[in-house]
Amino acid sequence: MNDLLIGNLTKYTPDKIKNWVESAKEHFQGKILIIGYELPDETIQYLQNQDIEVILTQPLGYHIVVQRFLDIYTYLLNNKGYRYVIVTDVKDVYFQRDPSNFLSRNLIGKYKIVVGSEGILYKDEDWGRDNLQKCYPHLYEVNKNKKIYNAGTFAGEASYIRDLAFYVFHLSLVGLQFDPQPDQAAFNIILGLHPWKDITQFSSMNIGWCAQLGTTLDPKIKEKYKPLLKDYAPEIKDNKVYTQFGELFYLVHQYDRLPEFTK
Repeated sequence: MNDLLIGNLTKYTPDKIKNWVESAKEHFQGKILIIGYELPDETIQYLQNQDIEVILTQPLGYHIVVQRFLDIYTYLLNNKGYRYVIVTDVKDVYFQRDPSNFLSRNLIGKYKIVVGSEGILYKDEDWGRDNLQKCYPHLYEVNKNKKIYNAGTFAGEASYIRDLAFYVFHLSLVGLQFDPQPDQAAFNIILGLHPWKDITQFSSMNIGWCAQLGTTLDPKIKEKYKPLLKDYAPEIKDNKVYTQFGELFYLVHQYDRLPEFTK
């Protein structure tokens, strides 16, 4: 098995990323790579002590959420031979199961990529709606009734992740005129087009790929969004996060928005 987990990271100290690192080392059997921007020396040393490869990249003037797609594309263009590539945020993601197992069971037939639903439509989620309207006002009406898929928890066959990253970066350059973080809107717009919508498994939270806790269980907005959700909300039992069917999620995202995970 030759799978790759990529995280992009800037300025964080080890305590901010240890949940991602420790859970990845426990559950993931492939290579782990951090593409770093202005990382503290202590963070570089911590990652290297964990046998995680660190590549330091110079900031190009874009927000990290945009530049990461260019750097992911460049790395995969120059480093071939991987089966699956998993791309996640680092500060607010941790692993409960090996993501490679999910991919080998679900990326069959026409499916080459998996993306995780946030469980809500663009028109119903405040940040996503405003971001889409600001970055791509001419495309808002076309996309407002579609579910949001998170740009920090996706995976797939290596060549498809490489090329998806290429497209997201370049469409983000358009949105950058209006907002420094257009990446998720660009990501979703592209996934709604051929051929991407034909080869992507659009994974609801009912399936168990990733629990997106920000739109479902954040106590500040939970009651507001509850009647608007299109997926069943995750369930938390004994500090584990499950689907409504009792299956353990592979990834947990935005856990830092819940008090029980930040005590």
